Amino acid sequence: MLNQKRIVDIQKIETFYQKYTHLHGTTNGWPSLDIAEDVYLGASNCSSQKWVQFKSVLDVGSGEGHFLPFLRKHRGFTGQYTGLELLNSSHQQAIELYGYQNQVNFLQGEFLSYSFANGEKFDWVFSLGSLGIRQESPEQHDWDFCQKMLELARFGISIYLNDQDNTYIERTPEFPEIVYHDAAKFTAMLKQICPRLKVEVSHYPTPNTKDTILTVHGIL
Repeated sequence: MLNQKRIVDIQKIETFYQKYTHLHGTTNGWPSLDIAEDVYLGASNCSSQKWVQFKSVLDVGSGEGHFLPFLRKHRGFTGQYTGLELLNSSHQQAIELYGYQNQVNFLQGEFLSYSFANGEKFDWVFSLGSLGIRQESPEQHDWDFCQKMLELARFGISIYLNDQDNTYIERTPEFPEIVYHDAAKFTAMLKQICPRLKVEVSHYPTPNTKDTILTVHGIL
């Protein structure tokens, strides 16, 4: 059962991204927008994602909101985009860049403690990096995080993982805060939460590259 009182180390996340952005000279959560677009392509390419029909998405850890124009341009998504971002600087930048657009809602807060409206649902829920920083009791944190994503999703969720079997070893000494997951164990955890789920593990931008996306559908 979801532990609504679980404490997330927000300071650790803020410190990590301050260090990350200082080294990479970017505040969008990725070393470049080109790399970000590779993530967006990998996360939005499932046959179960009916972009023309979708009326809403939730982007957990939305950063500066760059996923929004990607979905509009490359997926033809015209529905409501909701972005939830922890860091105030990124949240404010998203509002400045994209807040004027129709059917856009940028929220600030930590996902596990954020109170969505009772019964609120989104056609698809994304987490493209929010599970990348190690937290206390990491397995329970992952369970709670994914359970909440599934509770909010009508049709499916997409999760970016730092896969331990396909990782960039050179990142480990530089960023010891990064957590790496076993994709098979993570998949098993998702099916424990909801046995009927279908989980697809894919690598992008090609099947032989290291970056990993889990696409979960079959919620209904």
